[in-house]
Amino acid sequence: MHDRMLAAVNPTRAPLAALPEDIALPALDESWRIEYLSTKTGRIGVMMEQSGRLTVYGAVTDHDACRAVLIRWLKCRTREELVPWLYRLAEQNGFRFSEVLVRGQKTRWASCSSKGTISLSYKLLFLERDSVRCVLLHELCHTALMNHSRRFWTLLCGLEPNCKAIHKRMRDGWKQVPAWVEGRIERGPSEKGFVWQKGGTR
Repeated sequence: MHDRMLAAVNPTRAPLAALPEDIALPALDESWRIEYLSTKTGRIGVMMEQSGRLTVYGAVTDHDACRAVLIRWLKCRTREELVPWLYRLAEQNGFRFSEVLVRGQKTRWASCSSKGTISLSYKLLFLERDSVRCVLLHELCHTALMNHSRRFWTLLCGLEPNCKAIHKRMRDGWKQVPAWVEGRIERGPSEKGFVWQKGGTR
């Protein structure tokens, strides 16, 4: 009721989405359970453990900052897993591109510029693995053809015969992105305030 009242008073500001208790990443076949641990520090960090558990620690009462640090973690996973996958697909199929950026586009899963820069959305992590592969191949094909002509689709279908069915299925793909990912973030930790560790101690 309180959120509804806030939305009615100021409809231009969406209510904050609840923080997640777990994160499923179908693209990587991963599932993470999240623990929020309050510690006496102004920083907020996230520690990734081998057991499929994430610990968000620090000033965890700041939900905006918690959400921001989790999104930074999603970007890290994208750089660690999807970017190398893109490079492998490029090498296997004879494509070349200049660089890769990881972003959080609102309306695109990925894009390719005329200069050969490919931008990937970290929201790809919430799609099935075959859909992600199709998106990566789609952008690699744009390094050869910057259009959606018949030649482009012939090229892509040669690499992924089910590409049109996958593209059709992905029309509802945004529904797979959790609400907290798209939630409003007013305040987030600074670059200096963000700590990301693999194991180790806090």
